[in-house]
Amino acid sequence: MLDRNVPATMGPHIEMVFNSDVIQVFQTHTTFHEMIKLREVCQYMRDVIDKTEYGKQLNMK
Repeated sequence: MLDRNVPATMGPHIEMVFNSDVIQVFQTHTTFHEMIKLREVCQYMRDVIDKTEYGKQLNMK
């Protein structure tokens, strides 16, 4: 089990926020080119995280 240093109750709340509020903000306040750049940054961060010990544990699931 990963030590995420956040209460277990934070997970569903964060997921809920991302599934509604954040997406709504992106759709109404973000340009197409900003979304492309943000997507590239997120993919880069995922690649970086995957190389860490936590990332390796996540990928084993």
